[in-house]
Amino acid sequence: MFFSKLLCGHDFTSKVAPPAIGDEVYCRLCNDYRFVTYRSTNYRAKCVDCNYGRYYGSDKEWAMRQGSKHARRYTHRVKVFQANHPEYWDLIDPRQPELSYPPVSVDDEIPY
Repeated sequence: MFFSKLLCGHDFTSKVAPPAIGDEVYCRLCNDYRFVTYRSTNYRAKCVDCNYGRYYGSDKEWAMRQGSKHARRYTHRVKVFQANHPEYWDLIDPRQPELSYPPVSVDDEIPY
């Protein structure tokens, strides 16, 4: 889900790609077209080697942690990027040990 604010002050929700700031979209409450003034940031983790992909809202750290867990568990490469800017991404690759991974919390580990 993508959330945007309109010039009239109402919220606009979209299930597909969010409109850009300055685009005109239809406000159902005003019954007229309004300009988009704010667009939420959504992070996504997408695996390069399988069809794993999740949206994590505006929490990049959580997207990096979950992507790192998937990468380490299955030895896959995972891209973490903003859903509205897929051209800028971070790659998590467990095959390259010189890369640093975000720390995994103690709750995710198996207690012994």
